[in-house]
Amino acid sequence: MGNYISYSYPYYVKSRSLIEYYFPLANNQDLHEVYPNIFVGNISTSFNKEHLKNKGITHILSVIDGMGKTYPDDFTYMNLKAIDNKECNLSQYFENSYQFINDAITKGGKVYVHCICGVSRSVSVVIAYLIKEKKMSPEKALMSIKTIRPVANPNQGFREQLKLYAKECKKESEYNDIIDFNNPEIINKFLESVHQSIIYKE
Repeated sequence: MGNYISYSYPYYVKSRSLIEYYFPLANNQDLHEVYPNIFVGNISTSFNKEHLKNKGITHILSVIDGMGKTYPDDFTYMNLKAIDNKECNLSQYFENSYQFINDAITKGGKVYVHCICGVSRSVSVVIAYLIKEKKMSPEKALMSIKTIRPVANPNQGFREQLKLYAKECKKESEYNDIIDFNNPEIINKFLESVHQSIIYKE
């Protein structure tokens, strides 16, 4: 059953997208700025070009398997092949989605992150961004988002993946605190200590 869903889902999304382009099936003004310059919402809003433009959106991150680039001349897109299933490996996209969001904001842009309902997949990707960029815990990041978008509710599988990602980011942060790769003096001392260690062992 799971394989059937994963194989058929992109066709459902393509069919729905065709309908949404002409006739919104849900609130097509559903988006919340859950963090400065980061908006979360549903699929219907991704087709409302005028509303997105009015909000200053420059980049669209679609967390939906089968989603196309509706307005490629107006927005910069990234599409992630993900379904809202606890078995889905969403964590494989955390680093690339972080880079996409970070690059957009660094360049003065605003990002609209969406899935079908703006509840689980899109929220999880934004939580991953906050974990890495702001060193928030998954729980704190979700709580922060829920104060603005109360429907935010990642599925249990995504929550577990976010916990693991937070641990990885913490280890990376601790390592970078020890070795500042932008400081030549610290790098030289580190290399010298490694060299001395090798000599000692020999």
